[in-house]
Amino acid sequence: MLTPILLAVMFQTKPPVPKPMWTGELTLTLKGNGTIEEPYPKIGKRRVTWKVDRTARGWVVLDHMFKGGGIAGTPSTRDTVRYETWIANAAQPLDLQVSDTGTYYGPTPSGAIALDLIRITCPTTTPNARPGQIRSSILQFDYEKGTYSWETPRLFTTCNQSHLRTLLENPNRKPFELVSGPVALEYEIVHQHDPLEAWAHVNGTFKKGDTEIVLSRTFEFRWQHPIVAKAPVKAELVLVLRKTP
Repeated sequence: MLTPILLAVMFQTKPPVPKPMWTGELTLTLKGNGTIEEPYPKIGKRRVTWKVDRTARGWVVLDHMFKGGGIAGTPSTRDTVRYETWIANAAQPLDLQVSDTGTYYGPTPSGAIALDLIRITCPTTTPNARPGQIRSSILQFDYEKGTYSWETPRLFTTCNQSHLRTLLENPNRKPFELVSGPVALEYEIVHQHDPLEAWAHVNGTFKKGDTEIVLSRTFEFRWQHPIVAKAPVKAELVLVLRKTP
C-alpha cells in the first residue's frame, strides 16, 4: 500500500514555467525654477516665476508578446518576421509626486494690475481618488534594422489644482485666497509641457539575443506657464529593462 508521502511525490505537479517578460524600475524627475522680469509701462516691470518639481516611481512590466508592429505609424506593421512587440497585460501602480507653483505679477488684458498664482499638488487627499498608474507602454523590436523603440507610457495620478487672482488696483479686493480648481483625475507627469518626440519614443540599437536595454536619458521640456512664459524644465529618466527568464 502506497503511503501518503509516496502518493504526494508521484502526483506532485510540476512548477509553472516562468513567463518571459521585460521589466525594470522607472524613475522620472522633472525639475526647474526661475524668474523672468520684463520692463512694462506704468508698473515698471512684470514678473513671472515658476517652480516645477515632479517625481514618478514605479515598475514597468511588459509581459505580453506578439509578432508584428505595435506602434502606430510603423511601416509594414504586419510583418511578423521583422517585428516583435511587448506590451503590458495590465496597468502597473505608480507613485507620482507633484509640487508646482507659478506666479505672475503685471497687467491683465483689461489693463488692471494683478497678482496670479497657481499651485498643483499630487497626490491628492480627495475621497475616492484614483491611484497612480503606468499604462500603455510598448517596446517594439525591428529585427531588420537592429533597432528598438520604446513608446513611453502614460504616467498619471489624481491631482489638486488651485488658482488665485488678485486685482491690486481694486481697493475693495478680498484678501489673497486660493480657489480650488477642478481635481484632475488623470494628471500626467508631463502635463502642461511642450510635447517632445524624443520623449514620446525612445529609440536605440540592439543585437538579437540581448536581454538588457538601457533607456536612461535626459530631456529638456518647456513648461507652458499658464499666463506668459514657457519655462525650461530638466527631465531625467532612469530605466533599464531586462528580459527574464
